[in-house]
Amino acid sequence: MYYDVAGDKETTRSVTTDAEEVTRLLRAAGWEVINKVKGKDYINHHDKFRIWEKILGMVRKTSTGKAIPEFRYNTDNAYELFYSMSRAKAKPGMKREIQKDKSSERNDKIEQWMATHLSDAQDNIVCYDNVHLLDRKTAPLRF
Repeated sequence: MYYDVAGDKETTRSVTTDAEEVTRLLRAAGWEVINKVKGKDYINHHDKFRIWEKILGMVRKTSTGKAIPEFRYNTDNAYELFYSMSRAKAKPGMKREIQKDKSSERNDKIEQWMATHLSDAQDNIVCYDNVHLLDRKTAPLRF
């Protein structure tokens, strides 16, 4: 199971975290749940950008020469994901580091499947599985 690491935070509405509650419900329904995010650190947007830069083929090898996995998806079966990813804009964040512009999530004039929610979900899957591709010596991308 992949989710935003905020799902591991305790809330005032429950004694369990959101991730623990979803895990409990899935297991109660007979699912085997493998938590792929528990205990992981938040990945900044500029690091996610660098991971995607490598995955999408702009960089084909790591600094150690190891091949980088290729990413493909079927736009016929995942059109909403394609739409969300292709319209996810960047903006300057703190210290002018690259950050995802999530203003579409607060825009009542557009359907929420058109916002950045799906691109965020895809970020969680791709980036948590490929965080090892980051070269920590590289400075953050800045505007």
